[in-house]
Amino acid sequence: GRVLTTEFIHGCKPNDRKRLKEMGIPEAEVAKIICEAFAEQIFVHGYLHGDPHPGNMIVRKVNGCTQVVILDHG
Repeated sequence: GRVLTTEFIHGCKPNDRKRLKEMGIPEAEVAKIICEAFAEQIFVHGYLHGDPHPGNMIVRKVNGCTQVVILDHG
């Protein structure tokens, strides 16, 4: 069988410039991560997330590394 799980992700939206600054995350780094993620979806996997807006992304720091979590793949 299959199991669907959820997790609460702490962070901010990628267009929340004030919060990104407070977290010490450069906007250019977030833009690069998002571009690379969607390029990989298109050119490596052949499909992409169909609703890529700031509400479907959370930016966070994990162990000092910036991550962009893409939500709502369903």
